[in-house]
Amino acid sequence: MEGLFYHIFESVPVPVVFVDTSHVIRYVNRAARDKYAKPDRSLVGRSIFDCHSEASCEIIKRCYERLVAGEDVVSMRINKKADVVFLVAVRDDAGRLLGYYEYPDDPA
Repeated sequence: MEGLFYHIFESVPVPVVFVDTSHVIRYVNRAARDKYAKPDRSLVGRSIFDCHSEASCEIIKRCYERLVAGEDVVSMRINKKADVVFLVAVRDDAGRLLGYYEYPDDPA
C-alpha cells in the first residue's frame, strides 16, 4: 500500500511538501519539485527554514506550535503578495505529531 500512496501523491497536481517534526523536508511531490526545486539540488533532507526568509521562518514556527498544540490545519500567508499556504498535521494512531505537509490554497 505504501507504494500506492507514493504514486497517488506524485499524481496530485498541487505542490505538496512533507516536513518532519525536526523541520526537515522528507517528501516533495512532482508538482512541488516542478515549482520549488532547483535543478542542481534536492529539497529532500534540507531544513524547511533553509528555503525561507527569517521573517517567514518565524511564521512557520508559530504555525507549527499551533499544530503541536492540537490544531490539525493552520493557514499562513508569508507576505502580502503570497498565496495562502496550509499546514496540515500528520499524526499517528495515538495522535502524536509526526510532521506536517504544506500546500498552497491556489495550486496555479
